[in-house]
Amino acid sequence: MAPPSATPTAARSRTGRGQKVEASLFGTGLYLLANVAMNHLASGRDAHRPGNGHPNIVPYTTYPAADAMTAVAVGNDAQFAKFADLLGEG
Repeated sequence: MAPPSATPTAARSRTGRGQKVEASLFGTGLYLLANVAMNHLASGRDAHRPGNGHPNIVPYTTYPAADAMTAVAVGNDAQFAKFADLLGEG
C-alpha cells in the first residue's frame, strides 16, 4: 500500500505540475498504524512508544555521539555490515 501522496508526487516529478491531495484523517491514521497493528496481531503484545526507534529495525534510533545526538537507521544485514565497517567494527 502506498501513501496517498505517492501518486501526485510521482506525477509532479514527471510533469512539473502539482495535484490536489485529499486524505482522510482516519485513513491516514490506519496507514501509519499498520505496522503497530501487525506487531500486536503477530505477538499478542501491546504496543509501546518506541520514541525515535523502530520495533522491527535495529539499529534504528538516536545515539549520543561526542558532540551531539546522531540518528542511525540500518535496514538490512548488508547495510549493517557496511555500517560496521565504517565504524571500524566490521
